[in-house]
Amino acid sequence: MRSVWAIALISGLLGGCSFPCDPATRLDGSYAVWMHTVTHQPAPPFTDYPSYQVFYNGWSEWDLTYVPAKKAFDLIIDDQTYTADYSTADTGCGSFHLSASGIYVTTDGSRHDFEWEATLSYYGSHINGTYTYSSDWEYALTAAIGSVEATGEIMSTRIEGQNYDTGFEF
Repeated sequence: MRSVWAIALISGLLGGCSFPCDPATRLDGSYAVWMHTVTHQPAPPFTDYPSYQVFYNGWSEWDLTYVPAKKAFDLIIDDQTYTADYSTADTGCGSFHLSASGIYVTTDGSRHDFEWEATLSYYGSHINGTYTYSSDWEYALTAAIGSVEATGEIMSTRIEGQNYDTGFEF
């Protein structure tokens, strides 16, 4: 009888426990996002490219809303809406990937046809990780055109949503 219990216990320990992850909607909310560029091609200084205006380099405000029918997020960056594809990582429930593409228009009217991908971790009120960014751009003030590729780090703090509000005003 003891050997039966020992086998059952060892089988349970070796097999592990597989608990389902919390739903993606746990990420829903508004975030203050800081993206820090680590690599940038072409390298600064820029004469015709105002990279400080684009969301991948500096502060921006994001709204995330998971849409189960799309298995993706509606991602609003600075009042511009994109679909962000979502997939979970193999490393656990707190890790995931987001990717988005589209046209981002800066306050001066410059257009950036971009692709963005990130490997992220969720820490309750924070989402942090790394990203890659590429775009073809047209600078509205000079009609200059070009391409850019960048990698960097993303750090964010939830400012409201999921019964969480820091009171932070963006």
